[in-house]
Amino acid sequence: MLRLPLKVIKDILRHLLVSPNPLILHRDAYTPANYRSQLQPSMLRVCQLFNHVGRPLLYGNTLTSSTPSTSINFDAHISNLSGRNRLLITKIRLEIDWAEQLWSKFPLIARYLGELKSLKELRIVIINGEKSGNGAALMVNDPNQSLTIMNHGAGKCMLPALTIAEITLKTEKKVFKELVEGLKALRVFRLEGYTRDEAFARGLEEFHNGRK
Repeated sequence: MLRLPLKVIKDILRHLLVSPNPLILHRDAYTPANYRSQLQPSMLRVCQLFNHVGRPLLYGNTLTSSTPSTSINFDAHISNLSGRNRLLITKIRLEIDWAEQLWSKFPLIARYLGELKSLKELRIVIINGEKSGNGAALMVNDPNQSLTIMNHGAGKCMLPALTIAEITLKTEKKVFKELVEGLKALRVFRLEGYTRDEAFARGLEEFHNGRK
């Protein structure tokens, strides 16, 4: 087989390593059926030529997490990849449920995304699910809610709920803006479902399109 022309070898590996659907970094019991690809990454271990030709094909797939709720571990899945494989990642699609306490982790996820210097396509889909109990949605709907903070031992002061929402929104937008501006190789960026400030989301997309 190694005597075949390089183009033929690449075509064969493309059938074994390229998926039309997003490829998850970590499979679990909740992985959607259409994410369960039939790829054969073991082909990379056949020989050095297969590894050299096949790794860009495998890591050139659109990568994702298995479900919106497991996006919280996306940074860990990225960090588990070797540095040379991270350099081959070009497309990522993330679904994030804002009501699953993921925002507290998203700045770290954004940092790992920002280190993918070859990333050309980034799609982030915000799932604004409602959650009660252990989950904590970022939107503050009760005007009577407030946040108590300590003022360096000088006593307690109360921040109104509106202030909490404004501070959170400002932080979110800062993380998104720095992420997009830092990805110089990016060619496609979409931020879907960001209902907290749709004009900001469209502005980020336009900023990216305008700098091509």
